[in-house]
Amino acid sequence: MKERLMTVRETLWQVMTGIYTVFVMPLLFIMGLIFALMLTSASETSAEKNESILGVLFFWGPMFITVILWARGVRLRRNQLKKIVRLLKSQPYFSPVDEYHEVVNGSGVYFGIDTRNGTMLYVRLIRKGVVDILGLTLGDLTRREVEGKSKLRLYTRFTDPPCIEVRTAYGQRYFDMIGAMECKSYRTPLPFAEYVNDHIMDIERTFRVRRLAIS
Repeated sequence: MKERLMTVRETLWQVMTGIYTVFVMPLLFIMGLIFALMLTSASETSAEKNESILGVLFFWGPMFITVILWARGVRLRRNQLKKIVRLLKSQPYFSPVDEYHEVVNGSGVYFGIDTRNGTMLYVRLIRKGVVDILGLTLGDLTRREVEGKSKLRLYTRFTDPPCIEVRTAYGQRYFDMIGAMECKSYRTPLPFAEYVNDHIMDIERTFRVRRLAIS
């Protein structure tokens, strides 16, 4: 359980990132905008324009670099999630019918529902080299809830993790979808969790990650 929680360093980094995003980036934007307006002033001399250009670069440069790095990180996480899930997709076990049955968050969380086989897959990139991968069926859930139609919580029979949380605009849709699945019976060639476990070694070797144990 401890490995699924943020470390002190990760918590500190998240706090610093939040402060930078909320307070520093708006200030950088405003200061850069001031120099950009000065640059467009027709009355400025050549020296003043050079100073304005340097001011724009000084304040807007770090802001644009931050946005580029953030977008790159989101793209890399999405791509890794999709590649991991691709290795686990199979018609008899897990094959969501369309994109509305899947969530891929830029924060590093995948959740998908296969309404034909009665299976659910949860993948979370916890940190570099460490992942959570859970193959779930209705029998693995004790209850479920949705908060504000965008935060889905699934409570499991596992002591670790006892609950998984998925943030998505379709939270209410997935909540209702799982409820409708409870009225049906499903059967796969092997238990879904066993099928997922059979592929873990390939995933760990291919992506150089370690999957946390489920208990």
